[in-house]
Amino acid sequence: MSNKLSMPSLTKTLTLLVGARNSPLSQAQYKEALDDIRAYHPHIKFQPTWLSTTGDQDLKTSLCTLDKTDFFTKEIDELLLTGKCRIGIHSAKDLPNPLPEGLRIVAITRGVDPSDALVLRPGETLESLPSGAKIATSSERREEAVKKLRHDFYFVDIRGNIGQRLEKLENGEVDGIVIAEAALIRLNLEHINRISLPGETVPYQGQLAVLAQENDAEMQEIFSCLDTRKTLLHLGLEPPKDDATKKILHYPVIRIVPRDPQLPETCAAFRNLPNCTHIIFTSKSAVDIFFEWLPHHGLDPSLLENKSIVVVGKKTSQRIQEKGATV
Repeated sequence: MSNKLSMPSLTKTLTLLVGARNSPLSQAQYKEALDDIRAYHPHIKFQPTWLSTTGDQDLKTSLCTLDKTDFFTKEIDELLLTGKCRIGIHSAKDLPNPLPEGLRIVAITRGVDPSDALVLRPGETLESLPSGAKIATSSERREEAVKKLRHDFYFVDIRGNIGQRLEKLENGEVDGIVIAEAALIRLNLEHINRISLPGETVPYQGQLAVLAQENDAEMQEIFSCLDTRKTLLHLGLEPPKDDATKKILHYPVIRIVPRDPQLPETCAAFRNLPNCTHIIFTSKSAVDIFFEWLPHHGLDPSLLENKSIVVVGKKTSQRIQEKGATV
């Protein structure tokens, strides 16, 4: 279910400092996010800070060995946390889990085609590739998807941006490369020779994540029009942290904090307890606290035997009977 809101657009120019990777694909994602938000708020402008992240610089580490880390996001998130940019734009599938403390997702966009494609040289087909042809991918899942089409290929790891990967295909280092269809769409490479791969892809492939500081209510409100996540109603004292799958609508509940048993008014109430004819319990927590405090005031539970006990609710009744009293 989309969470798009009908919101009035901003009436004055708001320039947002934006952190993003400096790869051609990330720059295309930056432009996509700007176009999307300006459809709702035409007076917003982006001012980019382009960064080379750890994942851009380290071209030796295989992505097959990585889990949900900050390999492609760390440097951008550090800019956000230090206030050097207002929002960060990431591929949603690259987000670390959990997010860095102090940051929140303000939008997961609708995105584009989430499928994967096996890119081949012009004129090549799946059938024309020889047995043992080199297929490059940095994902075991994508490797398994190709094997569903043909199981006799030889798979090699690959790193680098989309242009660098395609160069390896063109110069014959590899015979095929698996690339996200979303990357090809964003880089205007839909004309290249490719085969759509079967099966599911990773969650949120093709979608963008917009991050801001956790306490930045303005960014939360502005980018809510782009947020496609389902809203989870959470009843509790502390909400779980936002993630790519949901955003939290938090309704706090009451925290029960017992009063000090040694307060003068508390001591007076327990001193007068032997003279009472009726005692009312409104919750099972009240029952627990009452019986916990009895010995602090030199009283025994047996004093309830000659009193009328009134309770509110079945669970309260059950708890008072567990303590040996009669309702």
